[in-house]
Order: sequence, then structure tokens, then C-alpha cells
Amino acid sequence: MIPGAAGTQRLPRLIGLEASIDVACSGKMLTATDLKALGGLDVLTTDDISDAAKDLIATNPTAPTPISQRIVAPMAADALEEKRAALTKRAKGQQSPLLNLEALLWSLEPFDVGQPKERERHLALRHSPESRALRHAFFSERNVARPAAIKGAAARDISKSPSSEAALWAPVSPPHV
Repeated sequence: MIPGAAGTQRLPRLIGLEASIDVACSGKMLTATDLKALGGLDVLTTDDISDAAKDLIATNPTAPTPISQRIVAPMAADALEEKRAALTKRAKGQQSPLLNLEALLWSLEPFDVGQPKERERHLALRHSPESRALRHAFFSERNVARPAAIKGAAARDISKSPSSEAALWAPVSPPHV
């Protein structure tokens, strides 16, 4: 339902509160390029990783501020209320989006205040009916992608169809009326 390892406290410190709400409360997926654009990654490379690391060190000689010590800028009250209203409408009774929002707002406090609150909330909700339902839905979606009925089956080569099978795929003429 909500992270238990300080995800709601670290993500806003990396990418900001507004983007974190979209990710944590709405399930928005971020690509590595998106994450870099939001400030969550320093370097993204397809080249040699050693060269990229050396370049990063050369261009940023000071150590970065630890994530837990970064400050989260608050959102404007009206923008926050718009996000809350949209989440409430979309949640349709589900608790987790609004609980995630509340936990994300704890990131406005010092890390050592918000993180224990998140952990306590996570432990309290871990065995709730909604949490069990969400885990069931998650694993069901993963299992649908690999049904047991085709386990061990080898894919057929579809690059070229044998002539005997070609007739199976020929268009069928409509019946004469």
C-alpha cells in the first residue's frame, strides 16, 4: 500500500513533491530519461560506464548532499488540493493513493521524522484487506503474462509459412446470397 523503506521520503527529495505524487499515488511509470529530466539521476549513458563515471567525478568534484538531508520544496496549497481532489475521485474508496499522499507530505519534515512515520504506517497496513487484494492483483497480472498451459512450449517459426499451412490463412470468400 505504501513503501516501508522510506520511498515516500526519498523520492520527493530526488524529483520533487509534485512528480512524486504522480508516481506514488497514481502508479505513473518513469523511464530512465524521465527520471534524469526530473533530477533523479545524475548520468544516463549507453557508452562505457567507467568513462561516464570518470566524467561525472571530473565535472562534480564535491560529494552530493545525501538524499536524506535534502529539503523538499512545498507545493502551492491550491495545486496540492487539486491533486488531492483528483486522487479522491479516481480512488473510488481505495485508501492507498490518499495514504501515499499523506506519507509524501511527511517528506516536508526532516527525514528522521518522516521515515519512522512511513515505516509505522507500512507495518500497520501490511496485512489489511486492501493490501492483500493489491498483492493478489499484482501477482495475478504477472501470471497472466505466462500461463501454465504454455509452460515449456516452444515458439513456432513464423518467418515463413509452409505451403500446406498457407491455405489455413487464405481469406475466406463470403457466402453467395
